[in-house]
Amino acid sequence: MAREHIVYVALATVLMAGQPFAVEFTQNEDGEYDYLILSVSAMSELVKLVVSVNAYFVLIPFEEHSHRLLSRRDILRFCIPAVAFAVNNALMFLIVSEIRPSLFQLVSTTKTIFTALLFRIIIKRLLTPTHYAAIVLLAIGTAVSRLPTCDLDRALREGGSHGSGYDGYNGAFEDEVTDVSHESLGVFLTLVTCILSSLGGVLNELLLKRDGQVHSLFLQNALLYAWGVLLNSVALWSLHYKRILNEKDGVFVGYNRRVALLIAVNAVMGLSISVILKHLNNLVRVICHTCALMASMLLDALILQEPPQRPFLFAIGIVACSSIIYSLQPTPKPMHQQPTLVRN
Repeated sequence: MAREHIVYVALATVLMAGQPFAVEFTQNEDGEYDYLILSVSAMSELVKLVVSVNAYFVLIPFEEHSHRLLSRRDILRFCIPAVAFAVNNALMFLIVSEIRPSLFQLVSTTKTIFTALLFRIIIKRLLTPTHYAAIVLLAIGTAVSRLPTCDLDRALREGGSHGSGYDGYNGAFEDEVTDVSHESLGVFLTLVTCILSSLGGVLNELLLKRDGQVHSLFLQNALLYAWGVLLNSVALWSLHYKRILNEKDGVFVGYNRRVALLIAVNAVMGLSISVILKHLNNLVRVICHTCALMASMLLDALILQEPPQRPFLFAIGIVACSSIIYSLQPTPKPMHQQPTLVRN
């Protein structure tokens, strides 16, 4: 792995760990958002689009500009991963309201499973038995992280059936039950985002590498982010046009420095991931998420003052072992070598 790639991997890992906290940092006292979520998503895509377009025209020599070679099909193909990423980003805001950042990062490690499956189905990548063993181990680690809430659910059912066991603890117990309900929804939505993220990532990697020798990464990113701006803007106007017209600040209602920081985090993280997908692969991106888990647990302990429970510690150990085993294996190779696409 080249030195510059290591920098992007480290940067993406740090931002992945900090993104849930950056989202939570923008919540008001009631745990809600004063701004329009789709507005932030659209602005994040717009920042990435502006950076990519400027980089394409400034950093790429004029004789290497290839935008004239783009066909309508080339442009339309980037719409599919853009849709997956747009829905994934919108769900992120709801997930943060329902689940702790550390648990979000832990459940997000199931992206390895979905990514491996999509590698096999879409890109026709070959996985060794050791790869599959690491994936199963990762699933076990994710299941272990749910032990505390599973025990609480079982205690609730037993208490409701026998009518005993929690007199004198009603207030605290009700709070815990509420947390379990919220976290169950958060875990489900996180799994949905894992599928969408894996699908978008695999398709994006396929597109980035398909014409990699013809088009620069900046141009390919511009196509993806242009779709992102369009999709988020259409959804924003369709759902909130009355509020946009009535509010004094329009689409920028509720914006402040914290929101600006969130937009910057989303933009830089997206640009870093695109480098990983172009020059490395989706498995490296998934490993970044696992490393982000460790950082998230540390931030939980230092900032949120929520020391990890024992099942979390076991889960982290299992997930870490799974990631090490997976990373020590050669990158899954295509079942059939595809000829390099060269256009005259």
